Amino acid sequence: MKKIVSLALAGVMMLSLAACGNGKPTETNAPETTAPIETTVVPETTVAPETTAPETETQAPAASAGAVSVLENIWNLYGEDEKFAVIGGNMESPVDGAPGNYDMAYAENLTWNLLVPEDQIANVAEAATMIHMMNANTFTCGVVRLAEGADAAAFAQVMRDAIQNNQWMCGFPETLTVAVVEGEYVLIAFGVNDAMNPFMTHFAEAYAEAEILFNEAVAG
Repeated sequence: MKKIVSLALAGVMMLSLAACGNGKPTETNAPETTAPIETTVVPETTVAPETTAPETETQAPAASAGAVSVLENIWNLYGEDEKFAVIGGNMESPVDGAPGNYDMAYAENLTWNLLVPEDQIANVAEAATMIHMMNANTFTCGVVRLAEGADAAAFAQVMRDAIQNNQWMCGFPETLTVAVVEGEYVLIAFGVNDAMNPFMTHFAEAYAEAEILFNEAVAG
């Protein structure tokens, strides 16, 4: 199609140039009808396609860049009418209204904040949390990156048992979920269904390939 258009344009230009050249000496007609066609039409038809291709190859989504990014990728999918008051990180360095990195200088407090058993804390290399600001039993979520050599499935089983056997006060969660994300992060979440249902919806949107090891009701 481009060749046809180019040929048509060339024909029109040749006719117009010939008409304009009728009042000029005949020996100048040949150079004037050939040189402009080759120098103007060819560059215009080849440059445009080359300038658009590179722009479409730079849009690949980035992989998660740490435990907190896993939670951020989920939280950012919430609509404004779905969001609720949350606090991220830990008590010593909290993040208001969003997920936050957990300062591992206070790793022993993961037992209180995320129900990680004391004998499992050494298996956690990095952590991030997002917890309901008013009541942790309403919704608590954390993501941990395990230390080298730690078994994700074994850690997930320990976390499931810790949540199921916890002694709840001030209400209790209804559902727990433990999943492995991108092969290196373990996500732990528990809360009431009104909070867990939208969380799981957005979790599935953000990480369709995640391996959900446990998704069950919490024993009352």
